[in-house]
Amino acid sequence: MSADIRHPPSNKELAERFGVSTRTVTRVVKRDPRWWTNYRRELRRKAAALHATGMTWKQVGEALGGVSESAARSLGKRGSGEWASGQREATDERQQDLPL
Repeated sequence: MSADIRHPPSNKELAERFGVSTRTVTRVVKRDPRWWTNYRRELRRKAAALHATGMTWKQVGEALGGVSESAARSLGKRGSGEWASGQREATDERQQDLPL
């Protein structure tokens, strides 16, 4: 079973993989609602580390489980800090237009 970035394994797949019931998997996943964020963060770090070893973005995508080259590039650049996380700065743009 290869890891797919766009679709994490289903509860049924995880249950079969670890030899437990789907109910057990559901309970474990519900314990930490931030698991998806952690999963993505780890993928970004892994993509950045693979690219730092000299792999091309296409090779990084293949190593991550068949991800497209552009998705691998996006993950790697966010993982290395080259691209922002997509969150805006905490400044209020309306204040910049006020006369002093």
